[in-house]
Amino acid sequence: MQVINQQHPTMSLKNITNRLLLAILIFVIFLIPPAIFSLSFVKFILSSVHTVLIFGIFSLILAFRFNYKNKWKGIIIILSIFSFILFFLMVMKIIENQDKEKVNWNSPANSFTIDFVVGDKGHIFLNASVNDTSGLFLFDTGASISIVNEKFVARKKMKLHPYTLRDSKGIQQTKDLYKVNNFVLGGIEIKRLHVYPQDSVTWTNAKGFFYNKDSKIGVIGNNIISKFIWDFDLLNKQVTISKSKRYCRDIPDSLSVPLYWNNGNKDIPVKINGGERMLTFDFGAILPLSISDSISNELQSKKVTASLYRKSAFSHLDTTISKEINIDFVDVELGTYKFNEVQCIENAHSDLLGVPFIWTFERVVVDYLNGRVFFLNENSTHAFSVATYYRENSWNFGNVIHYITKPTGMVVKFSNDSAETRHVFYGSLTFYKSSKLDSIVFQDSVLIPNGGMKYGPSTMIID
Repeated sequence: MQVINQQHPTMSLKNITNRLLLAILIFVIFLIPPAIFSLSFVKFILSSVHTVLIFGIFSLILAFRFNYKNKWKGIIIILSIFSFILFFLMVMKIIENQDKEKVNWNSPANSFTIDFVVGDKGHIFLNASVNDTSGLFLFDTGASISIVNEKFVARKKMKLHPYTLRDSKGIQQTKDLYKVNNFVLGGIEIKRLHVYPQDSVTWTNAKGFFYNKDSKIGVIGNNIISKFIWDFDLLNKQVTISKSKRYCRDIPDSLSVPLYWNNGNKDIPVKINGGERMLTFDFGAILPLSISDSISNELQSKKVTASLYRKSAFSHLDTTISKEINIDFVDVELGTYKFNEVQCIENAHSDLLGVPFIWTFERVVVDYLNGRVFFLNENSTHAFSVATYYRENSWNFGNVIHYITKPTGMVVKFSNDSAETRHVFYGSLTFYKSSKLDSIVFQDSVLIPNGGMKYGPSTMIID
């Protein structure tokens, strides 16, 4: 018996062409099922080069794998597999979109301008609404996430995932983030905005940051700030908000300082006594500078020790009434601007550049879209500016200040019946004040207006 070795004939050009056509047919058909369910999902598929490429390769491989005579069986199997995969991806995309923030820009132009309100510590508040309730929101570049009173986010189905916040005093709290139905600020509407639910006692506890301030209902944090450009006109108390990355194209780059993302916040390079440090750019900090270590300073007479209690986001969780802190007076370089002998809190819980540096200018443009901030037209006359915290004004800080003067003394002027007297204090001083300066204790001496010198220890009572 003769055995004939049979081999498959070489695939003809026609068969190759037919299988290529089959692959193309499958590749086209498997994109149709999503269109039946969701046009937006088709756009998602088409916008994903990797997804289309992978499905195309699999279509080609599977088309050549099945015998051409059983092509309809192959088509049915392949379409079933791909339909299942696409349906699964579509469901996952829908679930993802349910938790994703959606920004609607309702202004006819690329920018719009609104007024802002100034708080008693220099904080900036914008009028906005959350879940159709209007109120004032603190603009806070030091907040990694936006914050609202927990009473606005009580629905469990809006709960997201645990999130830990840390305030400027180092106090931490972990709570679940929530979605709010809508947040509206001028021409901006954000659906499903992610927010941190602030304890309601923040408004009712005497230590709370918003104690007795019911008109203030939340904080605008970096998950909102990072989506736009914010141009603050500090003279007219207005802010222009833009969605265009080219908004600052006419402002010289030399007037900008770079910003760098760090754990949900923006860091800004600042030179303190000639050494560069990275500080959190923080509209929420009422003091100009806070650093977590100390500054090497050969002139120890620049140091001040003060008893201080400051409110922060979680002050209501803090059992500390006050704390002894160290204040140094440092030279600061912020971009092209220089400031001499500015108050700096040492050994704090955070490294912060605060809102006084905002009020030192006529205009500040916060441009997260391009990673920078512009400081325009220095103006040190404002009550909240850095000048308030210069060395010669430091006795205005707190209720009790222990102060060691510089060798040339400290000049203090008093006005009475439109007449002004000038005293120069030397040595160690202690200032006592409530709403005004009450008395000064000096351990060395004071040059009084008639030219005479009075030596301590002594106390000057201020009427």
